[in-house]
Amino acid sequence: MNKAKSLALAWPTLALATSLSFAQTPSDRIHPQLLQLHAGDTARVIVIHRAGAAHGAGPRIQARTGVEFRNHFDSVAQSSASLSEQDIKTLSMDPEVEYVAPDSPVKAFALDKGPDSVGAYAALSAGFSGSGIGVAVIDSGVSYLNCDFGVNCGSATRYAAQISFVNNLNGSWTAPDDGEDYFGHGTHVASILAGVGTFSTSYVNQWNIFPFYAVHGVAPGAHIVSERVLDNTGAGSDSSVIAAIDWAIANKAQYNIRVINLSLGRPFTTSYQKDPLCQAAEAAWKAGIVVVVAAGNYGRDGYGTVTAPGNDPLVITVGAVNTRGTTDRTQHVVTSYSSKGPTGIDHIVKPDLVAPGNNIYATQCVMPGATSGKTTACPLIKTYAANMVVDTDYASATYQTADNWYFRLSGTSMATPVVSGAVAILLQQTPHSRPTR
Repeated sequence: MNKAKSLALAWPTLALATSLSFAQTPSDRIHPQLLQLHAGDTARVIVIHRAGAAHGAGPRIQARTGVEFRNHFDSVAQSSASLSEQDIKTLSMDPEVEYVAPDSPVKAFALDKGPDSVGAYAALSAGFSGSGIGVAVIDSGVSYLNCDFGVNCGSATRYAAQISFVNNLNGSWTAPDDGEDYFGHGTHVASILAGVGTFSTSYVNQWNIFPFYAVHGVAPGAHIVSERVLDNTGAGSDSSVIAAIDWAIANKAQYNIRVINLSLGRPFTTSYQKDPLCQAAEAAWKAGIVVVVAAGNYGRDGYGTVTAPGNDPLVITVGAVNTRGTTDRTQHVVTSYSSKGPTGIDHIVKPDLVAPGNNIYATQCVMPGATSGKTTACPLIKTYAANMVVDTDYASATYQTADNWYFRLSGTSMATPVVSGAVAILLQQTPHSRPTR
């Protein structure tokens, strides 16, 4: 990260418009995809409020137009709805509507030992672990049945909060619609970011197991806030991610949320200035939260393959490198799958950084089983069972009580929490730092 002497230098040096002035006529305010709707058609949409509109624009728009919204996200100045073709046209003529976009689907990007390669182990030895910094992991959830976020499998003191936006855009804390991971991606991401690697520490000496390599995350002192937006297949929608970002902004003081990790994304068909996912990410940046986003795994398709919201100039967009099993960075190479810039449409230089993302070790995900008190492996783990890490890869013997505590995945999803963890360490060192252009 020689690009950054401070957080300020992690951002692209691009001039940004202070307001969205592109929507001049009603049709200009509607995404081209929605202009293809016929009479009687309906679509799920995100409505971006006019830049500079006073707080509470959503209810005012609804009162004026009679168009019914499902949710208002005040912190990011957007609303969501399922609307008819005529309702969309009606909204496009409202003075407080900037743009009407589709509520597009998003997904996780994922299908060696990366933290050590970026100096995280050395940072921990020097006393820097991201302690006290809240990181919102907006993903498939984080398993709080794993031992990676507590101390010696005790109470998970660094697991700060959990909430789901999969079925309720206002958020739900009640199982099974909570922040628990029912897929497996988010737990892996959170472990790379902040896991303590309990089963690769002296904790297991009691079973005559002696680890010789600690599989812990970049910032094992950071506090994790799990915001579940992806279902048990790893799929989600713009509105769920936007709701999670909105919640993170509204609750940043309570949980000291200084970083948002987005190891997910989708292709885009419009400028970042009109994209609701990008605009939500910008709202977080304006609120003082560092937003770290995966570049995407479409690099084999060529250039211009960075996905949203990684195409926004205000987020830190992360590509992946293969460490080739060494901490010597001169030997690292960018992976073939890592999405390449410049971005489509806006032609912004991306990604901003690259980090280890190939065959990254992290804790496996377990979730509540059908039998009370029992656990079962998450679907992603079962699907890619060959990716389980053999115990003897990091310890002297195989566990007798349970095998394969760790799992490996590849992708820009894995590189992103490496950078998020590094940001947490920087913020611990310089707590008054803020994201800036």
